[in-house]
Amino acid sequence: MSLIKKLGASEVLSNLVARFAYLPLNPNNYDNRRVRTMKKVVGLLLILSLLLLATAAFSATWRNASVLNDSQHTYAKTARVFAATTGGFHAAYKNANNSRVYYRRWNGVFGTTYDANAGSSYGTHDICQAGNGDIWITWENWADPENIYAVRSTNGGSSWTAYQITNYAGGGYAKNPEIQPLGDASSSQVLALNWHAGQKMTYHNKWTGSSWAGNTSGWWCDNSYAICGSCRALSDGAVWRCYGKAIGSVYHIFIRRFDGSSWGPETQVSEASSGFTCRPAIAVNAYGKILVVWENDGSIRSRYYNGYSWGSEQIVDSGIKPSVVAMPNSSGNFYMVYGGTSNLDRCYGRLFSDGYWSSADLVSQGLGSGYVPDTDLACSAGGTLYAVFEYWVGSNCQQYYTYCTDFQKKTKNDFSDGDGRSDLALYLPGSTSYWVTRLSSSNWTQENWYDWGSSNYGDIHLTGDYDNDGKTDLAIFRPGSSAWWYIKLSSTGYSSSANFQRGTSGDIPLTGDWDGDKQTDIAVFRPGSQGYFIVWKSSSGYNSSQSYAWGTTGDFPVTGDWDGDGRTDCTVLRQVGSAYRWYILKSTGGNVYYDWGCPGLGDIIVSGDFDGDRKTDCTVVRPGSSMYWYVLKSSTGFSQYSSYQWGTTGDKPVTCDYDGDRQTDICVYRPGNPSIWYVKTSSSGYGQYFSVSFGGSNYVPAGSASQQPFAH
Repeated sequence: MSLIKKLGASEVLSNLVARFAYLPLNPNNYDNRRVRTMKKVVGLLLILSLLLLATAAFSATWRNASVLNDSQHTYAKTARVFAATTGGFHAAYKNANNSRVYYRRWNGVFGTTYDANAGSSYGTHDICQAGNGDIWITWENWADPENIYAVRSTNGGSSWTAYQITNYAGGGYAKNPEIQPLGDASSSQVLALNWHAGQKMTYHNKWTGSSWAGNTSGWWCDNSYAICGSCRALSDGAVWRCYGKAIGSVYHIFIRRFDGSSWGPETQVSEASSGFTCRPAIAVNAYGKILVVWENDGSIRSRYYNGYSWGSEQIVDSGIKPSVVAMPNSSGNFYMVYGGTSNLDRCYGRLFSDGYWSSADLVSQGLGSGYVPDTDLACSAGGTLYAVFEYWVGSNCQQYYTYCTDFQKKTKNDFSDGDGRSDLALYLPGSTSYWVTRLSSSNWTQENWYDWGSSNYGDIHLTGDYDNDGKTDLAIFRPGSSAWWYIKLSSTGYSSSANFQRGTSGDIPLTGDWDGDKQTDIAVFRPGSQGYFIVWKSSSGYNSSQSYAWGTTGDFPVTGDWDGDGRTDCTVLRQVGSAYRWYILKSTGGNVYYDWGCPGLGDIIVSGDFDGDRKTDCTVVRPGSSMYWYVLKSSTGFSQYSSYQWGTTGDKPVTCDYDGDRQTDICVYRPGNPSIWYVKTSSSGYGQYFSVSFGGSNYVPAGSASQQPFAH
């Protein structure tokens, strides 16, 4: 099941077929019986795999749900959520006591609750963030008389400017407002959607970046319960919307695509010949694959387009009000949340992987039975899921939120924005030490400062995700007979810390994930004639330790995942003759060694995945006026290497993933006033680069090889 979780159903099957199903028959008739037998076995394996995948039992872990609405708003309705590009989420909800919409921003903790200047909201509303960072909320304004309005904030929600979207005479006609970002990731455009209940026509209005283009009619649809469900496609920035209408005596779900100027042709999605279809939702991933979900008489249905053709309609579960998102770091994974069907039920979720639904996960963790009539779902660029839902117990109605980090793309030095790309990060040592970051989501322009650590105590700075929220925490190791780890947590907005007494004098601090739970463990290497890796695992709350005897006097520790199983391998570097020898104790069992690098030439040891196979490569950087990176590639069984010329004398090598393709980029930090970062991107085949001016001569780049304990 772990293979299914990592690869997705279609990839598992393609691996089986590629390995076994196409064994050739020998033209001279030798061994044909053996090959035919193996093909029969493969056929049975494929059938069993299909049966297994059809009932895949993956279980996602959601955090305990907490109240979303402000404590002063005791009767809250209709929470909507949108993932913020700088980490966390934007949320809007209605205070039913005064029918006004309120805005809250969460990034580990909630900020100020703002009145969004959206009054007389007796219908529905929606929220999104444009690519340029503007926050938009649209709602039914029954004071005018029931037209659609939108408000925009350019300052994080503290003030809002109102715009009228529709101008329907007579009142009572403007319904079902939704709003989506339109265009590329930096576009300021948004698309506002609505429905004219009198005409039974869809409408849209596009914000061009400076004004609204005008409310424009679309097409006829007569199912008022199905004029909902829209998304921005991760593939091309187009907006898709769902709607419903009757074909004969049966209501069906349809979809269309808006390319920025016009709507494409209609596609009928639902296939059932009976029942009442309503409340659709849609998601389109970066590969153009589409998943549509909806209700039909108390059951959740779905239909999937795999990029080439549509599959059949599936009955997923009993439930109401589904919401769905595409996972940005996967070719075929989507996730759905929905409410249970009874008055004493909960909020549930399911993973969809290339045509197959997993078993149900409990989303409303920590809550008892209640009524969940409404849900919404968002997913960050780094893979964090954010769910909001309405929860009734008796006459008490509150809005709740929770999040899931099981699908995160863990990226080194991805700080407060959690967007799956490394940020530029510096450490400024001093009596009060500072961390300074430039966020990738701001094109490395937004700068954040954090005071943490002190050179007075010999603090060593490290980075990792110790609270498992998909964002990098600020860690300090303070040496001593009772060594301490001081970790400032991103999940609290870097406002509080977790502290652990782990280690002793002479220990070398390390970061890695030895238990494979995607959360950074606390670890040290204890040198000696018998070296030890000592790990306090995150899965134990950092309370219990495990020791691995590996290494000897003079060895330096290296961390990485050389066997690709998602767990850190214990590795030491030893000079043998004129070469560096890498001794690797594999987490999957056994040990190997590779000779790579030359200490006599001043080689600097770095680790990263430069060939994109999810395994660490053995890599050295050779200083000089023309600095060279030599990568012994795991994808070749560590038998072949690639070399790259990048950097010059005095440059510090840094290994991170700045373009977010899950492959290590080649980067150097050039000290100076100002300092310059030069990044060669793996997504360009290391053929293109960008540079950023950031830092000074006294700063140390976080993640630089010069900060690794073995690079002295």
